[in-house]
Order: sequence, then C-alpha cells, then structure tokens
Amino acid sequence: MIKVNKPAAIPTILTTTGSKTTISNCGLYDATPAAYNSGKSKFKILSSIYNSAIIKTTLRKAQKDKCCFCEKVQYDEYGAVEHYRPKSGYKTKKKDKLKKPGYYWLGYTWTNLFFVCGPCNTKKGNIFPLKVETNRAKNHRSNISLEEPLLLDPSGRKDPTKHIKFKDELPYGVSTEGKRTIEICKLDREGLNKARRLHLNLIEDKVLIIISQRDQAAVLRAVTYLKQAVKAEGQFSSMTVNYLSKLPIVIT
Repeated sequence: MIKVNKPAAIPTILTTTGSKTTISNCGLYDATPAAYNSGKSKFKILSSIYNSAIIKTTLRKAQKDKCCFCEKVQYDEYGAVEHYRPKSGYKTKKKDKLKKPGYYWLGYTWTNLFFVCGPCNTKKGNIFPLKVETNRAKNHRSNISLEEPLLLDPSGRKDPTKHIKFKDELPYGVSTEGKRTIEICKLDREGLNKARRLHLNLIEDKVLIIISQRDQAAVLRAVTYLKQAVKAEGQFSSMTVNYLSKLPIVIT
C-alpha cells in the first residue's frame, strides 16, 4: 500500500449533482434524525454519481491503475469506486451488527473516494474502526477531525509504507493501523500472496543478474527493470522497495 496523490481538481459531477444530493440528504437527516439513526429511513447515495465513468477514470489514473489497498494492477479488471468512510453504515469488526446511518454526507466527497479491486472492496465492506469510538462522527454536524481511524487512509497524512512492511511477499503491520488495515482488507490473503510471490521472483532474478556482473547488457536491462518496479506505477511497489532496501545494491 502506497500513498495516493489525487489531483486537486475535483470532478465536476461531485461539485454539482453530488453536492446538491448531499445537501438534500443532510436536510432529510435534520428533519427526522431518529428515523435515519434507527435505519428505518435510508439515504439515496447514487452509484451513478460516485461510480461514474469520469470518477473511476480519474481515480484509476491517479492510482496508476492499482488498487489503493493491495496495489494489484487492474488493467484487465473492472474494479469499483469505494468509500473510505462507509456511506450507508459502519462496523468496527466484521462480525458486528451494522450501525446507522453511516457517513452519508461524504457519499460524494472527493477525499473519501478511491479505486479498489473486487476482493479488497468485498473484504473491507463497511468495516471502519477508530482508536476512540466515542469520537466517531455520527452525522454531518459532528466534528470529524476528532476521529483517529485504524484503517489507513490511502491519501491521508500517514504514509502507509511506514505502517506496513513485508517479509518477502508477506505483509505485516508495524503499527496498530498497519495491522488493522491488513486484517480489514485481508492484504495477506492467499491469492494476493501468490501474486506478490510471482512478482518477487522476477525482482530476485533481476537482482541476481546485477550481482553476477557477467553480462553488462543484461545488467543494464535488469537495473532499468528495477528502476521502473520501484516507481509508484509499479505493481506491488511498496513490497519491491521494502525488499530492495535490505540488499547491498543501490538502484538510482
């Protein structure tokens, strides 16, 4: 998982149609808060807005076609636009009962939207734990700045690479946030571990070529490959950087 740098320009559909819908939803909540807190009434947060082609395309480009959580390249996969803070309800653990109303006022907020792969989207679901539950923003009038999420924000202030490290292809958390993010999104799931292992095999092959110094043309190609692999657009780049940082070679 690496930090996502979104473009400052917010897609127009969010500042127009999305903004109007948000204002409407906030008004509905103020009129009958008990109905929404109990789940009797539900907000309409339209996927046709937050999951529109322009939103998905912009996020995919900003994220280098990678899932914001697992970093698996999504060239041949549809993926989805996911809400960091869940829009319709939340849980602190998977087995918990869904609590309402969710972060309805962030349904069309640019900073709350990310491009994710299908498995990470399914695993994460509505799970959104906080360090201090009593600081949770329960509605649009709450002070959300008091929240300290345990799920790492892909474009937040905390650098995910400082919280999640790797032992070969296996991720592990070096902080509570790192551990919970791995747990919530199942970043250590078998299929993902296998995909990272295959990628790491290629990285290891290039390293061996460089260390051998037998064929300078092959060494140059290997160095070029690794230079690309550690860039933001490289699949599993955080794992690659982590792996190479432990070796007595410098890729510049």
